Amino acid sequence: MQTSQKRYIKKLFFVIFALILCLIIYLALILKNTPKVSVIIPVYNTEQYLKPCIESLLNQTLKDIEFIFINDGSTDNSLKILEEYAKKHKSIKVYTTTNQGVGKARNLGLEKAKGKYIGFVDSDDYINKHYFNELYRVAKKHQTDISATPTVILTGQSKGFFITGINKTKIIEDSRSIYKNNRGWAQWNKLYKRDFLKKYNIKSTHHKSSIEDAYFTTLALINTDKIAIAPLAIYYYRIKPTKNKQVTRQTDFNRIYIYKDILEYLENSSLTLEKKQQWKELINPINSRDIRAEVRSIKNKEDLEKFQKLCLKYFR
Repeated sequence: MQTSQKRYIKKLFFVIFALILCLIIYLALILKNTPKVSVIIPVYNTEQYLKPCIESLLNQTLKDIEFIFINDGSTDNSLKILEEYAKKHKSIKVYTTTNQGVGKARNLGLEKAKGKYIGFVDSDDYINKHYFNELYRVAKKHQTDISATPTVILTGQSKGFFITGINKTKIIEDSRSIYKNNRGWAQWNKLYKRDFLKKYNIKSTHHKSSIEDAYFTTLALINTDKIAIAPLAIYYYRIKPTKNKQVTRQTDFNRIYIYKDILEYLENSSLTLEKKQQWKELINPINSRDIRAEVRSIKNKEDLEKFQKLCLKYFR
């Protein structure tokens, strides 16, 4: 072999080695900058409750966390409070948008999140110090895409325990059992693997509704069977007083559109025909508790007729 060829091979070897070394360093930096958990907190005019929420997040025993606050066009001092905390704590990131609702705020948070797992907390609630450590620990230990806590404590106007039907550490092998429990719909009492959410394109609904959590959570439950339960993770759910009890309640037509979107997602999913049918029978909007509850609460005759026609149109 000629000397020039040897030199060329030697140079090529060093170039390849240098590229591999750079790639290793780059991947190491990515891993170093990837938190274990990203917590998404939509904020809209919750200045009265915001500090206890933030303090409970900062006091987490799991330290490798980023906190993503989405200021959803607040008109009170919420943004000022967030900015004050962000100056003192690098783990807090604040993004501001025009008021578009909690669903779109959460989706913006998902776009910004870098963590391996995703959690959600409402800005007027708070959590115990072991909350995310427990959810993360059981998810990693049992290699599940979702972990959840059954332990929710009501605070504020109403007080007491609100348990989802599970009070001990266990693995749920059939996610439909979580769906059957009404509080199983909650988006905020669970931890989700970020790659899992991306793989199945799971996002929050853009429809504003009292059941908007059900869309995100149902899509997640549809795509997994095994869920790890962490009862030592405690979520404090604040019941706030109604400021004006004389306000006429508006009919929640978006409940119908949320169910419609869930069924369309299910139909286009990669589930077997058998599983699709099982989920359709379980979801069954016409017989669902919240659709029937909405019908009973409608006082306006025109709204009732419109609601019933939409149900027949989409769920016949």
